[in-house]
Amino acid sequence: MWNIRIYGSVLDKVHGFYQDIAEIYIPKYGISFNFANGSSNLFKSEKSRYTDAEEANKIKDIEVDYQMVEMFTKYLELKDVINKKLSTFFIDL
Repeated sequence: MWNIRIYGSVLDKVHGFYQDIAEIYIPKYGISFNFANGSSNLFKSEKSRYTDAEEANKIKDIEVDYQMVEMFTKYLELKDVINKKLSTFFIDL
């Protein structure tokens, strides 16, 4: 589990507006997730998101149930399929 600082935009960063959130990274699968502002966020990520960021601090190691990891993987696969299908609506724009 990592504490990571996020910014809404470049302008927010310039003016020092940020939010610190707890984020879980599963390196074996390249998956990260967090729960911020009442919404869950699940996405593919790289270790460098945490190790190269000066505003990311490791809080602790945790175990994530394999069934949850399977669910996360299926969700991300479906999300990729849906994004590809949705993108076909915007080809001619």
